[in-house]
Amino acid sequence: MDRPSEVGVLTSLGQTYLALGRAELSDGFAARAEQSFVTSICVALRTIKESPGFRRVAWKTAADAAFCLSNRSSFINNELVCSVLSEVATLLSVDSGDRLSGIMSLNSLQSDSPLNGIQSLEIAVAAYDYRISLGSSDNAGSGSAWFDLGIALYSWATKVSTGEKQQRAENEAIICLKAALCKDPGNDAYWNAFGNANFSHNAKIAQHAYIKALDIDPKVSSIWS
Repeated sequence: MDRPSEVGVLTSLGQTYLALGRAELSDGFAARAEQSFVTSICVALRTIKESPGFRRVAWKTAADAAFCLSNRSSFINNELVCSVLSEVATLLSVDSGDRLSGIMSLNSLQSDSPLNGIQSLEIAVAAYDYRISLGSSDNAGSGSAWFDLGIALYSWATKVSTGEKQQRAENEAIICLKAALCKDPGNDAYWNAFGNANFSHNAKIAQHAYIKALDIDPKVSSIWS
């Protein structure tokens, strides 16, 4: 790489490692995928430090990689994953905003204690939430930010024990997905996700959302099927 510190190069590199990790995970190479996701986060953090103007893109990359890591129940290199996620966590706070207050908090990660996917998912949620606070100059970018947070919150709600926090997370996820639709109402993926989030407790709204998704793209299928 001729210009390893150039922000555009770093941004592309972080996204490339993210795509590589997803491909490796799909092919069954768990250790390689874990390393690629960790490297993607490291590159994203470097981008954040070196160029405030690219923070929205870098935070999405870091959040996406943490979200991918959250699918694992344990990590092959626990110490490395802990170190990288801890660095992300130091830049975030879920106590300063209304959306996540009372739902979750980022507990300190200990390298000598086994991590799990829930901890990585909580960091991903907080990172997606922070990305929204950075704003966006276009509806597509803003819609994407709200959609990502909604999906991550819904995923968290399905993995935690039943209770008030789970219900609040589900409700907040629906609010986020609705915000994504307000920004980009022609996106079938957003309508489909909105239908899935409402399916268990409001079948009428879910049906309407699925119909809207099919109107936009007749080939659409549930993202959680």
